[in-house]
Amino acid sequence: MLVPNKKTTTTVANDEFTVREYIAFAPMWQTYQQFFATNGDKVPARFSRHATAHAVSAHQYSRRNAEQALMFACSLLYRLGEEADR
Repeated sequence: MLVPNKKTTTTVANDEFTVREYIAFAPMWQTYQQFFATNGDKVPARFSRHATAHAVSAHQYSRRNAEQALMFACSLLYRLGEEADR
């Protein structure tokens, strides 16, 4: 699976998903957007896995981002549970 960045697009990967997979996994692309504080990147206000782990601040740890992270986790767990039931 490709990790999106400023130079790549995700349409090829998205075309391989079924509708249910797309609904569960497509929002995850945002979670894996590249962020490197060492390169001078500003801490994003939106939820970002890398920024959450490496740029601890109130800017990343907001109620909105916590809710979004929980929705991502629940969506992924539900989809993986469906896959296990097959």
